[in-house]
Amino acid sequence: MKWYALFVESGKEEAVQKFLRLQFDEQALYSIIPKKKVTER
Repeated sequence: MKWYALFVESGKEEAVQKFLRLQFDEQALYSIIPKKKVTER
């Protein structure tokens, strides 16, 4: 399985993910958006 990392402008991650899902079959493409958890002190 090949994988690729896309560097996307901040705040545009969901829009790019939506575009990719429209362009590719769901079985051919799996995409995630990593989220950084911020702990409160």
